[in-house]
Amino acid sequence: MTDDRQQARDLYAEIRAAKASGVSVHLLREKHWMLAALYEARAMKDLDGDGIGSWPELFAAITEYANAGEIAHAGCLIVIGKRHDPPHAEAMHRELDDLASWIAGLPALATEAP
Repeated sequence: MTDDRQQARDLYAEIRAAKASGVSVHLLREKHWMLAALYEARAMKDLDGDGIGSWPELFAAITEYANAGEIAHAGCLIVIGKRHDPPHAEAMHRELDDLASWIAGLPALATEAP
């Protein structure tokens, strides 16, 4: 397993454990952002090729940026994804639309912890 994949797994496990113990969403933002950046880097490596495997990474990056409160960046990734014509484009673009709808329904996160 590559180092970035292990780092992503470790961050994901930390986030799950923190959520289970009741840690504030505000305290998790940095971890969500770090995880999103890892996913984004992996997605962008192969998105221009036939990289069908990069799409789950893109979806994960969008999700994690939204969880971090980085809605604008998540939106930019949706736009980037829609500009690509991957195999099974209709399904991939539908997933991007679903993510956009999910993001639109998220409650706004305050910029500072209460």
